Amino acid sequence: MTADSENNIFGRTLNPHNTSLTVGGSSGGEGALVSFRGSLLGVGNDLAGSVRIPALCCGVYGFKPTANRIPFGGQTHYPFPVPWLSSVLPVVGPLANSLDDLHLFMETVSKCVPWKYDATALNIPWPSLDVKPDRKLTIGVMAEDADYPLHPPVWCALTEATSILREAGHNVVDLTPSTDRCAGLGARIGYQFFGLSASGTKDLSKELGEPLVTSVASQMHPFPRGGLPVSPELGIGEQFHALNIARGMYAEAWKQTWLENQLDVVLAPGAVSTAVSHDTYGIPVYTVMWSVLDYPAAVIPFGKACRSKDPEPQAATSPFVPDYIPEAIDGAPCSLQIITTTLQDEECLDAASIIQRCLSSTKNS
Repeated sequence: MTADSENNIFGRTLNPHNTSLTVGGSSGGEGALVSFRGSLLGVGNDLAGSVRIPALCCGVYGFKPTANRIPFGGQTHYPFPVPWLSSVLPVVGPLANSLDDLHLFMETVSKCVPWKYDATALNIPWPSLDVKPDRKLTIGVMAEDADYPLHPPVWCALTEATSILREAGHNVVDLTPSTDRCAGLGARIGYQFFGLSASGTKDLSKELGEPLVTSVASQMHPFPRGGLPVSPELGIGEQFHALNIARGMYAEAWKQTWLENQLDVVLAPGAVSTAVSHDTYGIPVYTVMWSVLDYPAAVIPFGKACRSKDPEPQAATSPFVPDYIPEAIDGAPCSLQIITTTLQDEECLDAASIIQRCLSSTKNS
């Protein structure tokens, strides 16, 4: 699993905003193409954030729907066969230059009644909701995970958006940090699921018949053994069972948070950082967590990194997290992630439209 886009045939995909920065991955080619208007609409796969990460790196819009809202039949599942990952499923989602285009993609696919032709597709039509642009939302703002602190531009974007939404009359709830629903725990659950069917570095390179690119080779073991939610000494079947229990407890913690605060959506960072230098993106804890929960999530651009505003570099405090280097990412797009609960895909995109309209009207006033 890597959040860069490079292979041994075509080389590295470059970011349209700054060729020294990553486009994210694994759908980074789509993100770059949509960003410089080489394509009106892109489609990617998202298991750990592979639609949302390119969207935030390239300053475009991306959407990870609930699993199987978009048909997935016939996809190549290597190296994670779907039977092994019944608790964390890969999904298909769009990248575009507007939320309207994300809506258009989801609605168009749904109108083709894919559940008639594909056993993986859920029989859930895409309804047309009566969205009131001035509707006030209850928005839970996710606290950063202390083990994965946000870079200053990301923190500033989230803080500014929160302030604007609160001043506009939305009910903004600051979600207190909690170890039973933090981003790091969700990522550990997800990556241990992934690891149950993954080869080791040496075996994978041999199996593929080519050397691993740098970003893959450097992140084969992103978490220390002591940091996993389930003992890796257990057999695969026992690990799988225990991980399903851990995932269920994680989902329950988030469901209770949703109910206690009567949330419409959660507003969260998409990543620790903006796009960063190649091969340094690190572990995408703030996207993996929502995949583990099977919550739909949209990424929208908001603001840009500014070296003069946040001039002090910061060394990473966790392994597999990038350093903050102001001059390297100056001008890189910032973003926000908007999340709803499972199967609330339409509500997610509609809430994202309300939030974006509020943020845009303030920026333009």
